[in-house]
Amino acid sequence: MPELPEVENTVNDLREAGITGSRITAVTVTWSRTVGGDSDAFCSQLHGRKLQTVTRRGKFIVLIFDGDLVGLLHLRMSGRLSIEASETLSGAYDRVTLALDSGKTDSGTPESGRELRFHDPRKFGRFLLYSSADADQVLSRLGVEPLDRKAFSLEVLSRQLKGRRRRIKPLLLDQRVVAGLGNIYADESLWEAGIHPARSAASLQQGEIGALVAAIPRVLERALAAGGTSLGKGQSNYRLPSGRSSKGQNGLQVYGRAGAACSQCGGSIARSMLAQRSTHYCPRCQPEARIRGVLLDMDGTMIETERILIGSFQQAAAEWGLHLAYEDLLATIGKTAEVSREILREMLGEVVSFERCSKRAEELAMEAIALQGIARRPGLDEFLDELNRQGIPHAVATSTHRREAEYMLTQAGIRDRFSTVVCGDEVSNGKPAPEIYQRAAAQLGLEARDCLAIEDSEPGIRAAAAAGAHAVLIPDLVQPSSRARFVAARVCATLAEVTALLREGALLYTP
Repeated sequence: MPELPEVENTVNDLREAGITGSRITAVTVTWSRTVGGDSDAFCSQLHGRKLQTVTRRGKFIVLIFDGDLVGLLHLRMSGRLSIEASETLSGAYDRVTLALDSGKTDSGTPESGRELRFHDPRKFGRFLLYSSADADQVLSRLGVEPLDRKAFSLEVLSRQLKGRRRRIKPLLLDQRVVAGLGNIYADESLWEAGIHPARSAASLQQGEIGALVAAIPRVLERALAAGGTSLGKGQSNYRLPSGRSSKGQNGLQVYGRAGAACSQCGGSIARSMLAQRSTHYCPRCQPEARIRGVLLDMDGTMIETERILIGSFQQAAAEWGLHLAYEDLLATIGKTAEVSREILREMLGEVVSFERCSKRAEELAMEAIALQGIARRPGLDEFLDELNRQGIPHAVATSTHRREAEYMLTQAGIRDRFSTVVCGDEVSNGKPAPEIYQRAAAQLGLEARDCLAIEDSEPGIRAAAAAGAHAVLIPDLVQPSSRARFVAARVCATLAEVTALLREGALLYTP
């Protein structure tokens, strides 16, 4: 059970007891597995060593001895350390005992001996010895320290969680992700952040990750101040080496409180098993986030219009004697409308106004569409079929104006597959502002945070994420920037990939 607060308090207690500087005069091992199997080697390595420093990394107590020797002690489920007078009888569960020679008193007489005892009823704890280089290698596998406010940041945790399908609680318990966090404080932190423990890590939005980054240190610091948490009884009850009891259990909000009232909403605390771990949460404060609707961009996401639009602008500019390169026009894709207009104005120069050339390009595009039709993006039909099969409502959220959008959707043969279409001329602020996604979700009777949003451009994915939607990026003509990839909850190659995830339930974060 001991987690970061218990281990940190143990280390602080050992320091306050003044055991650093002591020399090991005798070593006793009663359970060889605790020390890796070879009790004799363990005893001979430690005998006569001087304990120089005691520190912590993750859930490890790190004891640094002279002569390039490091002890890594992991308390596991029921382990604890105690400092006892040497004349105190050994306990039935004392697995390792280090006799400490503290030197002499001021009068020159030998100081009363003390012993550092590792007490472990369930025998899961481990006390292993390494060279400093090997110990560093073991500890380097651990994740970020959550109490290091500079190291434990939104950027760091976002990078750890990005694209991970694992559920958030088991991922937080992975010591390679966050060092020192365990079952109790993971539950408490998720409650404080308002995140359901069964959510997939990739489903978390930036605001939710930020709430978690803030909650985890707060929860741990409160437990530290309370001396840790103990839920055991009898020999399993956690105590500090000095014998003091912990009080953190008195402040727990959800862990071990199944059926009790949530202090925040008054609802009943629930308990379930998740990845074979007992998990506690408030269903009201930590709702099962489910994708209840899907919002789709149009151009480049559902239909192949962007190539037509680029070609039409080239053709329009050519009528005024301008020959614009396809690659140069491609540079406008993925930019905001304002930036794209400025790029095109610069290309057109004084020859023709952007407004005039753009109007002519729209006319040419409509003519081309009337003659050639519009191809649907690969996998679109199957994706829409899957939405219908699962009964998930869906809407279009496009920057294109209403008249052109209606025409293009009709020509592509998919207008009748959407009851809701929100267009760029119907909002005050276009992408990357979130308004268009917020309005589309509202017209489905939902919040944007309940929706999956699919986009192909950076402004679009930023708009979807800002609205709180589960934003999925499917690049089309332009490869996404690092910023777009960071903002997206997930990057997929095709709509077929999204359909497969939907069928697997990987995009529905339910327990």
